Amino acid sequence: MEGTQPHIIPSIYLANYLNDFEELMVKYGAREKKIEKGSYLTQYGVINNTAYYVRKGIIHLSLGHEQGRKSLNMFGPGTIMFFDSINQTFEPCLARICDILYLYLTKVYPASSRIPMSQTELASLAGASQAQMERSLKILKKEGILNTSGKQITILDQDKLLAHCTLGMRSNV
Repeated sequence: MEGTQPHIIPSIYLANYLNDFEELMVKYGAREKKIEKGSYLTQYGVINNTAYYVRKGIIHLSLGHEQGRKSLNMFGPGTIMFFDSINQTFEPCLARICDILYLYLTKVYPASSRIPMSQTELASLAGASQAQMERSLKILKKEGILNTSGKQITILDQDKLLAHCTLGMRSNV
């Protein structure tokens, strides 16, 4: 798989929301480790209980599989990447979509209930087929959680959205 280009370019880029806590992390024994570009932080089937705080550069999180790699997201300076993020790939489509929308709503566009994202972009980020994504959005619309129009998703009920998120997302709130 080395040298294989990603199938999907990640559209989620998280950055700068934990800068204020950098000194606290050092206080609690965080170790500085320089990671070389192109290095793998973990391998399939290997348990990894490490979290990475990104001080400089970008961590590109992707999941290797038979056809190459599936890009999930990117973590920039001022963020923490947990390997539990990989588990998100194995969650049901509805939960993956809700996790992505909740992260966008709370971390990328916290002052707005509107997320500038098309349904195609959302399906790509969630690693879902168009049909899976449409079924999931139909459920969320029926429950009064969101509306879609053009290349925009409007969240109507953040608490109900969170209720559909993965357990990992709900327990981090």
